Amino acid sequence: MTITIESHSQFVVTWDLALKRYTAAVGKQLDDPSLPHPSSVEELLKRLDSRNGHFGQFRQRKRSLFEILTCICNPIERFGSIAASIASNAFPASSVCFSAITYLIDAAKDVSASYDAVMALFVTLKASLCDFLVRLAIYDGSRMSDALQAKVVDILATLLEIFGQATKIVRAGLRGRILQFTKNTLLGSDKTLQGLVSKLDRLCQTEHQLVGAETLGETRKTNLAVENLSAVLNGASLVLEDNHGMLAQAQVDLQRLVEGQNDLRQDVHRDISSLLGSFIGSGAKANGDSDYLRTLLQPSVGPSDMYYTIARKRLSGTGEWIEAEVGFQAWLKQEQSLLWIHGPPGCGKSFLAEYIISNLKTRFPQGVDQGSKVSVGYYFFKDNNPQTRGLHQAFRDVAFQICLNDSVYAGHVATHCSAPGDICSLQSAWMTLFRDYFLEDDAGSRHAYIVLDGLDECMEADRQSLLEFLSELTADEAGSKPRVQFVMLGRPHLSADVADALQESVASISIDRSKNDDDIARYVEHSLRRSRNISRAPPSLRKEVMEILVKNAQGMFLWVDLMTQELGRYNRASSVRECLQRPPKGLYEAMRRTLEGLSAYLKGDDPEELNIILGWVACASRPLSLREIEATLSLGSSDPEEIVGIESLLRLQFASFLTLVRDDGLTTADLQAEIDVSSLRIDDDHYEDAESFELETDFNSNPDTTEVTFRHASVGDFFRDENENKLSAGPDYVAIGVDIVESRISTLKACLRLVCNLTECPNLGNYALVWWHSHAKAVIPHIHRIGETDRQEIGSLLLKTLRDESVLEAWISLRDADNFWSLETLDPFSKLLDNKQFVDCLPVDIRDWVLSSIQEPARLLVPAAECIAKKWLQGYQWDARTCMLIIYRIRGLLEGQADEKVPDKPAASTVLDAAEWAKLPKTAEWNRRVAICLRDMSHYEEAQAYFEAALELDNQMWLARSGLAYLYSLSEQHEKSLELYRENIEILEAASENPEKRDTLPHDVEDYDLADTYQSVGEELLSLGDRTSALVYLEKALDVTTEGKFLSKYIQLLAEEKTPESHEKIIQHLKRLDTASGDNGATRLTESLSENSGMVWTSDFYQAIAFAARATDELEWLEDAYMTAIEVAKKQRNSVLAFSLQVSLADLFISYDDKESRALEIWQMVMDFPATFMQGNLLMLYIQSLVSRYYGAYLLTRAIQAGPGTVEAERYIHTLQRIAKRRVVHSDHVSEWAANNFATAILGLWYHRIDQPEKAREYTLPFVKQFIHADTDAIGTYTTSYAFAKLLLMMGDESTAVAILISVSCPEETAWICEARCGVSSSTWEKGNICRECAVDLCDDCVRLVKEGKPTRANICSSDHSWARIPEPSAPLGPDDVRAEEMVSIGDLKNKVKKQWGL
Repeated sequence: MTITIESHSQFVVTWDLALKRYTAAVGKQLDDPSLPHPSSVEELLKRLDSRNGHFGQFRQRKRSLFEILTCICNPIERFGSIAASIASNAFPASSVCFSAITYLIDAAKDVSASYDAVMALFVTLKASLCDFLVRLAIYDGSRMSDALQAKVVDILATLLEIFGQATKIVRAGLRGRILQFTKNTLLGSDKTLQGLVSKLDRLCQTEHQLVGAETLGETRKTNLAVENLSAVLNGASLVLEDNHGMLAQAQVDLQRLVEGQNDLRQDVHRDISSLLGSFIGSGAKANGDSDYLRTLLQPSVGPSDMYYTIARKRLSGTGEWIEAEVGFQAWLKQEQSLLWIHGPPGCGKSFLAEYIISNLKTRFPQGVDQGSKVSVGYYFFKDNNPQTRGLHQAFRDVAFQICLNDSVYAGHVATHCSAPGDICSLQSAWMTLFRDYFLEDDAGSRHAYIVLDGLDECMEADRQSLLEFLSELTADEAGSKPRVQFVMLGRPHLSADVADALQESVASISIDRSKNDDDIARYVEHSLRRSRNISRAPPSLRKEVMEILVKNAQGMFLWVDLMTQELGRYNRASSVRECLQRPPKGLYEAMRRTLEGLSAYLKGDDPEELNIILGWVACASRPLSLREIEATLSLGSSDPEEIVGIESLLRLQFASFLTLVRDDGLTTADLQAEIDVSSLRIDDDHYEDAESFELETDFNSNPDTTEVTFRHASVGDFFRDENENKLSAGPDYVAIGVDIVESRISTLKACLRLVCNLTECPNLGNYALVWWHSHAKAVIPHIHRIGETDRQEIGSLLLKTLRDESVLEAWISLRDADNFWSLETLDPFSKLLDNKQFVDCLPVDIRDWVLSSIQEPARLLVPAAECIAKKWLQGYQWDARTCMLIIYRIRGLLEGQADEKVPDKPAASTVLDAAEWAKLPKTAEWNRRVAICLRDMSHYEEAQAYFEAALELDNQMWLARSGLAYLYSLSEQHEKSLELYRENIEILEAASENPEKRDTLPHDVEDYDLADTYQSVGEELLSLGDRTSALVYLEKALDVTTEGKFLSKYIQLLAEEKTPESHEKIIQHLKRLDTASGDNGATRLTESLSENSGMVWTSDFYQAIAFAARATDELEWLEDAYMTAIEVAKKQRNSVLAFSLQVSLADLFISYDDKESRALEIWQMVMDFPATFMQGNLLMLYIQSLVSRYYGAYLLTRAIQAGPGTVEAERYIHTLQRIAKRRVVHSDHVSEWAANNFATAILGLWYHRIDQPEKAREYTLPFVKQFIHADTDAIGTYTTSYAFAKLLLMMGDESTAVAILISVSCPEETAWICEARCGVSSSTWEKGNICRECAVDLCDDCVRLVKEGKPTRANICSSDHSWARIPEPSAPLGPDDVRAEEMVSIGDLKNKVKKQWGL
């Protein structure tokens, strides 16, 4: 190939400049004759092998490295002619490039991460240079234009600069271990290198366009020559025709010439078509040849490389949870064209994408020879390479993948695209490659599934275009659906864009730890096995590491990956444990990239709102509620505005960092998912009614009980790191993140302002009143960074907080006698006040107080102690005992006894000493409040004296008389107590009838006070055995007020009478409450049902009203009342309450009414309810555990009745299998037994019955292990023993079961309660009966009723069941009696079970 003289100087300048830049980056001159300059690829590879072959890491990667170098370097070597002529020194360009490659690889120096980084760079270069290298190989010996020559030289020069910059990075990383290399280190960590690679990509594209343009020019010249030749021949033909008299031989010759001309024209046109097809995608190859399509579509190797890379890492089973998602199944079955799957960084989205792709390929084998009419296409967007961020490349790659499977589609592409330019824009690519074929063309049943991963890493403009295109994928007016399915995976902040663009046409699935916890556990186990150090550690340490990683991963594969890498560096157990407490290196870099991405994405108010929320969550001393978070956004605003859609903002746009925790455990994924329809549909008549039992599943959570926290503990560590700061995508974007010092100062000021003025933001006020002191402590490490203006403001607010009586009352009223009252708490206050400029501006008296308090911090609490003393001894609302203990602690600090422990029960003299310290007048109220404190500390004699002293000073002080009466009741002096309460009744009744009389009393009188006194009289009468009179007074209390505590006691007493009259009275009182009391449909009845719903059907109140309703034929009315209560709970967004009310209603249906199918609907809903995470209350777990037992037993008995092998039995067992799979991820403080799913054990019983011992063992083994290991918690020990004993009994080992029940003691003195609800219970198992079929506990009388087919108080058990009865030790055995073979300890029983089960 020749180079013109005019362009030679320009080329030399370009090449010399590249050499200079290389020298500046690396420090070596490549034109130095003393250095090696490989002249060929073979010589290059030999030199690399000789210099690096002794390195183990090099040997591991040698084959892959040499393959890719050969691919890149061979065309460069063959390009030697031009290389020699453009170089200004003795060495050709190819040899110089080979030297640069040698130095780059030598720089890695056997560091595996460095080799990986260099390899990744070469892979990227190969992708960019792929087509250029093919053309480079044919340039040698051909004539090139000056423009094309210049472009080729530019490419080689840029390549040289890339090698130089990469060498510089690798060396820097090795010298100081500055870089923690990953596969994307070279491209991801250096902006210069990124720019060079982008420049190379652009140069290759420009060169390609030049080739096309020149080819087109040459083609046009050829066409013109052909046309000229054609014209000449046509003219000759006309001349010959006009001369008819010419010789016949001349005509023959002319005919031959014309025929030859036609043949020539066809040959030339054929050559032109071939040339066009080779270079610009001529439509002449409409047969869909793959090479031709490759030229036309220009696919990359990126998708397949990513797919196989991820496939190697994904463990078997990972991602399978997606199969159970309703939205995924709808997409898979082509019921839904679009699916959006979102999750935070590192949660395994790419693993899930690979699973979906593999799953689809298994269902629909790909390749034209497979004959599948369903194609699978996929693309992985990656932001570390400009080439992999674009949608255009994604469209072309996916189209090529479909072409390789669908010949009809390949023909469509070839027919509609004559050149790459026909699909050069996104719009044209979408229309030609997808819409025209899958939406408009009639291609029969041919279909495609397309998986797009990393949507958040796609360029924003392209992403918006994609969403616009996908909005066309809806059924047309005729109901015809598109034949293409798209699933997109990305981070949750895109959810709003996806929803806005696609509306109802897209289904959504959220990834969280409730979905991928099992995947994480497998990944942790696999990662630890591969870790050289951890795999060799002692089993106990391996188990400890495994448990900590699984627990703390919280759904993040990335965290596990980084942690196992860190752990692998340590050999000592202590170092491993220390490592487990730190966030892993590398995670922060991922966080920074996420912040930059959000900075580029978020618009409007969103960036600033996210910053405010992140700052508060990072600084808050406890998780803030959703309402409190919303309040933080309006702080400082003179006209606070309602924040629209704050919950959606947190759950979607901000979900990369934040998560919301509801008290019912529902996650974002749960709220977005459809409620699965029960597979057990015995009676469809009530299906519509059952829908009303489902809980609300939208983003309308209760703002007071929903907490906002960081998604992962390491996210909090990142934002609390002083070395981190806010990050932006560029100068035109808002920086996102937390300046933790700035946030701690601003949140302290906000809290102090709220403490001093609660009206500024009431919804955040309670938090500020309780936690302002912890914010003061948090700023002390940064006190030197607090500006003078802020110091002045903080000092002024702190003084008001510690001295102003109204402010003191506000925050002290929420405090207990805890560790707040300590020098540790006071030390930050004194340091914040210790500011000369601030102190000098104070009035003299306050200045002196501040200065003395700085020297003696305990003095800061003197105003608080004086305030508390007044509230204790002159008020009547604050708890007297708490007030006294706080004063005791403050006095200890003042007297230098800071370390003295506060006794739970101080001596009476201590109480009196604290009261005297306050130096307040000893009024009747003073005596009464001292008496209350003494009584609550069990100093009854002293308390009596002070109560009597109060009454001597004021005989009308009815609260003092009431306090003394209660004291007598505690002392078992019920007659004296009754007398005093009756005296109070006279005073209170007179006051309620005469307002003037009421005004003369020392304390206010409310209706509640009179009702409470009536109840107290009734309880004393009960203690004295006068039940009839007690009921009279309890009824009087209900006449005054219908408060819940009065109603419950009265109804329970009536129920114990078990007479028709008592049942009538119960219903009458309930109906009196059934009047509206609020706009939401609530009544006093619904309030009462809600107040007593906590223990569902096991509470005395529920059983009393349920049986009364059945006895009086009022079940329909009571069921309606429960339904109303459920609806009210939903309106109040109290899903936990609605949940418990529904379970009570189900019990009404099945235990008292004849509505079994409606109960089953609710039970199924309860077991399907995805209560994944519990927030400190066990009610949900308790309820689900109860339902799992009763629903499971119901399904088992029905299957047994139907008979193994029958269709009915299979239907029941299928449902049992489904509910047995339910698993709860619970907090550490939740005991194991509370999370039991008894359906699992019941399923094991079924397999035991049908003689499948392996499956029976699998499902019952967890209960065996719980029994063996439960030895720390008394209640847990009894409960697990009780459950396991019943399991053994139903499996036939009755002797061991009875031995366990007799040996284990019940801490609550009630071993069993008759489940027929007759009221019988016992502290021992003697005379207890257990059903062998449904496992219920019954007394002798109820067993007899069941056997005889007579009704019990609740519908339970069946006459065709059998029972095991536990007799008294000395009694003769009856027909149902089962006796333990021998009496042994519970420890011996556990050892016996261990041996039997091989544990």
